[in-house]
Amino acid sequence: MTNSIASAWFAKDFIDDDMVMMNADVFAEESILDRLFGMERETVLLSDSSRKETADYKFYYEDNQLIKYGKELEGEDISGEYVGIARVSKSFLPEFKKRLDNLIKEGKYNMWWEDVLYSFVGERPIYVEDVAGRFWAEVDFIEDYERILQFRKVKGV
Repeated sequence: MTNSIASAWFAKDFIDDDMVMMNADVFAEESILDRLFGMERETVLLSDSSRKETADYKFYYEDNQLIKYGKELEGEDISGEYVGIARVSKSFLPEFKKRLDNLIKEGKYNMWWEDVLYSFVGERPIYVEDVAGRFWAEVDFIEDYERILQFRKVKGV
């Protein structure tokens, strides 16, 4: 069985410039992506600090640098919910691809593509950008889809 790390590995030879990766079940308003495209940091993961209480996959970060991550984080160890979108700069791609290759060679096919970035935590800065106040949704239930339709209707999109 494989997870999204396998998809990233199969695509790696086609990636040669700044890239934005996002989970296929995530909807984000355009301003979130505009903000992400305008950033100059080598690696950025998006988080929403307004969803600490209801977060599924949680981040703990200080000075916009990721320290801890996972579903099991609790209390003061939660800075926000991971949105499911990241940016990796062209300058970081060689390191990203090498680490991706190593994880695949180790047989870690069931990991997420984000685990490549998480594996650098403690070695180098992995930055987090807070998008609280902007609309995004992970589509897991029909209610999520309906919220997206309502957002689009209100925004006239």
